[in-house]
Amino acid sequence: MFTVVTAGREVKALITRTALEQYFWLGPDASDGRVLRIFADGRHRITAVTQRLALRSGATEVRLDADDFAS
Repeated sequence: MFTVVTAGREVKALITRTALEQYFWLGPDASDGRVLRIFADGRHRITAVTQRLALRSGATEVRLDADDFAS
């Protein structure tokens, strides 16, 4: 889980491992350290998608699945 601020409010978010594997080149047998590096490398895109979803829905919690990165 991670937190972003959008429209002046905190939004708690979670990105699935499947999304990281499909859109951020995470291998299926990656270590925890590798997962964190992949997340850090993709943070700008992940944050942007989180903010877009939170603004559209008004939610304070967002779960990012692979489908959220398809567009």
